[in-house]
Amino acid sequence: MAATDSIVSSLADEPIIRNEEEAEVIASLSRLRDADKEILQLSLWEELNPEEIAEILGISRNAVDQRYLRAKKRLSREMDRKSTIKGRATHMTSRKGGAA
Repeated sequence: MAATDSIVSSLADEPIIRNEEEAEVIASLSRLRDADKEILQLSLWEELNPEEIAEILGISRNAVDQRYLRAKKRLSREMDRKSTIKGRATHMTSRKGGAA
């Protein structure tokens, strides 16, 4: 039973990725600052409301709203940057007649 518990607990920290879009979101999220990751995870993964997040982080509700909006913008920029890089790579390989 202890071995099973160990396996389950180690797997609990690993995200389950169902498609390429989820993989890109997780990769982009991993490149954000810890504070940005924390507020997005509390809101989106833990489904906490702004009041609960404010209490956990010891900040005001207004600060939660501001941090959340900034973190969403940073995540969006990171995902756009990734898409732009991916698009350039696809364009370059198609111009060269395929992947090297």
